[in-house]
Amino acid sequence: MSLPLILVYQNCGKSLEAIEFASDGSNLLDLDEKGLVAEIGSGFGCKTTEQKTVECWGDNQFGRLGCGSNIQANDSVSVVGLTDVRKLAVGHFHACAIAGNTRTLSCWGKNEFGQLGDGTSVDSNRPRPVSSLGSVKDVAVGYGHTCAVTTEGRVACWGQNSNGQLGLGDTNNRNVATLVANVYGSVAVTAASSHTCALNNDGLVSCWGLNDRGQLGRGSVASTLFLPGQVVGVESVVGISSGGAQGLDSTCAVNAAGEVFCWGNNMFCQINRGNESGIGIPSRIPELPAVRSLSVGIYNTCAITTVGEVFCWGNITFSDNPTTTLTCRAPTRIPGLAGIRTISTMYSSLAVDTQASEIFEWGSATISPSVFGH
Repeated sequence: MSLPLILVYQNCGKSLEAIEFASDGSNLLDLDEKGLVAEIGSGFGCKTTEQKTVECWGDNQFGRLGCGSNIQANDSVSVVGLTDVRKLAVGHFHACAIAGNTRTLSCWGKNEFGQLGDGTSVDSNRPRPVSSLGSVKDVAVGYGHTCAVTTEGRVACWGQNSNGQLGLGDTNNRNVATLVANVYGSVAVTAASSHTCALNNDGLVSCWGLNDRGQLGRGSVASTLFLPGQVVGVESVVGISSGGAQGLDSTCAVNAAGEVFCWGNNMFCQINRGNESGIGIPSRIPELPAVRSLSVGIYNTCAITTVGEVFCWGNITFSDNPTTTLTCRAPTRIPGLAGIRTISTMYSSLAVDTQASEIFEWGSATISPSVFGH
């Protein structure tokens, strides 16, 4: 079992699942406005450069490093063919980037379910443009599916659909971008392993897909809901994040007052609700100062306060086997972190300090950042 990952970006860019808005609340900030970005998937990671290109490192199975080869790389390698990158999203086995004034979306890596959106199911070791999709302003990469928000505010999804996570009313996989019906005015999208949620410009959230642990936040626990529906009990939302693996997903939202509400899988206490395995109604997380942004991981959830401190809850005393050595914690301030801008959680811990142009990492039971060599 891999160790849980916390990605923290100090004074810099957008993480995979951390949402932050421009001053008018209408759109997500681009790299120009937010600085460099680094993100980690399952066994690999990618970062943007000052030249607005992308470099990746780690496991190159499925060609997920995007360097035009499937050869393993110990050091960072350049992703071929990407320039003027505006946004970067890294998932378990594939990654995507928005680039250029045309805001074209390209993806690379594993393509078993058509999650690259190029009209095939063939893995690609170099970025391939997503078919049937125009300009986009946001992108979310799940386990086997991908979703994007177009510049017109529509949500399109493609890839794995075994639990209706594409929101298309069925369970058929798609290998090209397909618009989700009845979702308009969206500003952000987030994707986990088996469900998807979109944030609209009215501050409301819609979700669809697997719901056996209340992942859709509709007030009940049901197997699967194939079409989008509104999350109950949360309004004036300014940020959303979903996370999880093998269907054990959860979602959190932060509202304009800085309050955090979470719903879905609670196996690792990431919703801070004791022994309840699934929560179908959004539950407010107590003991938190006002929050600016947040990120949901597989074993824990983390949030950044309005003063730049980081609080995490769930299984934050990490172990090689969290299912048998589970340590649940209420929101706990992570020491040694200040002035943090965005955060993303998945499997291990990285931090980016753009002023020093260094990436820091830390591991299991203690938080003691050291310089990361990529």
